[in-house]
Amino acid sequence: MKIRSLLFLAGMLASATSSAAMVAFNYTASNGGDSTITGSFGYETTTPDSDPDAAVGVYDGAGYLNGTITGGTYGGQSFNFTNTYVEVLDNYQSSYDDLYVGSSSDFNNNSYLELASYDLGWLDGDALPTTLLPLSGYLYLDVILGYDFTGVLVDEGYTLTSISAVPVPPAIWPFGSALAGFVGWSRRRQKA
Repeated sequence: MKIRSLLFLAGMLASATSSAAMVAFNYTASNGGDSTITGSFGYETTTPDSDPDAAVGVYDGAGYLNGTITGGTYGGQSFNFTNTYVEVLDNYQSSYDDLYVGSSSDFNNNSYLELASYDLGWLDGDALPTTLLPLSGYLYLDVILGYDFTGVLVDEGYTLTSISAVPVPPAIWPFGSALAGFVGWSRRRQKA
């Protein structure tokens, strides 16, 4: 009975990890002066697209965007947006591909990270990308702080200076073999 329970748990865990498709990226951005932002963003690639247009993907509540500001007027401040609005534009106006991760769909009154590229093969339709281009592949890379922490419009732009995929935590890989070891140990104990 214990073996069945362990196998059931292993199966549930395996299906949960295979259906969960969160991709995450770390970034650093600079305003070209005395201030930088270090943070991360990501999104759940299994979130359904709510826009019927094949070249536009709208994924409301699919991701997150966070960062900590150092230097400048807002140095020491942090932001953390969860359930963010994510939009993908494939071959937008026949000129570029665009990925937008923002605190809301209102482009004028929110904080967001945007990546745009002339490399029209970067995005595949309106699906959320699982990989990003190197920094040199982008037309522009912006982190815009829409409102400051008191509700005043900042509209301060930062340019990404580094971006990298967040690797799968190393503890995930040995988990499966440890679980198999527990199953084997349990069987051995029952035979004894």
